[in-house]
Amino acid sequence: MAQPGNGLVSPSMIAVAAGLGEQTPLLAAILTEIRAGMLELSVGDAHRRELVLNKFPVTGARRALVYRTGAGSDSVAVPATGPAQAALVLPANEGRLGGQIVNSGTNPVILYLTERPVPVAGVPAVWLASAGGSWDFRLGNVCWCGNVSALGQGGTSTLSLAEI
Repeated sequence: MAQPGNGLVSPSMIAVAAGLGEQTPLLAAILTEIRAGMLELSVGDAHRRELVLNKFPVTGARRALVYRTGAGSDSVAVPATGPAQAALVLPANEGRLGGQIVNSGTNPVILYLTERPVPVAGVPAVWLASAGGSWDFRLGNVCWCGNVSALGQGGTSTLSLAEI
């Protein structure tokens, strides 16, 4: 910022530099907002189809299509209460995005959010009614990615599981 020939700093150049310094945080905030945009995450089992759709469904929104095959079963046996320990029906999965557990059996089931021997005090539990009670892995607005164990209430039962 020196003036040519005399080596002195120009007051006008100092003012310009100060002005640019004040604008930099504002420009960074604007750039962050532009880059954020709304993002909808969708999953599917179509091979080699991972992509981002811009302006979907409207300008300013984006949809990311991610390849996932999911995991689960339509007939997971659940032991009855009594001397039996709860069965681990789904191991922890830090990549879990969501899913559904449905009690398709004739007895209610309690899901324990742990792999430890249960029931014991202090372990989170979710009760599922017989013949259709379900849980979608949500606790509030977050997805449970930990272990899930189950124990039938009054007899054995069956669960249908799906996770992505």
